[in-house]
Amino acid sequence: MGSRRPFELKDMSDGDYFRHTPGELLNKSTEFNVENLTREYIVPKIKFICDTDEEWKWPDLSDKDLDSTKIINILLPTLGETRRDPKYKMDFWTTYRKCIKKVINDHRSNSREKMKKQIMEGKTMKIRR
Repeated sequence: MGSRRPFELKDMSDGDYFRHTPGELLNKSTEFNVENLTREYIVPKIKFICDTDEEWKWPDLSDKDLDSTKIINILLPTLGETRRDPKYKMDFWTTYRKCIKKVINDHRSNSREKMKKQIMEGKTMKIRR
């Protein structure tokens, strides 16, 4: 594999980025990758988000037990990002945390609906003699 060069604003079309939060510029392709990687690597490992709302918004990166810190430490290397400085991690987190939480909540909601459907189908089945 060749080395990846840093992404720069001049590489993006005018309509492809916008200021999302105090974090970094939101890139639609990166957002798509974050959603897919969250489904692949995070959703199978997490059932509930145990962080408080404040911890979720502004995680203490030194606390390795926070769900938000664990998610950051899984997603960034998976995205091929090598920067480890806390400022970059917080910029990434403030930009993509809503996207990540939405994927986790959607999965939980869909799972609940699937279980409900299975239970209801089981109750309406008629037993043949």
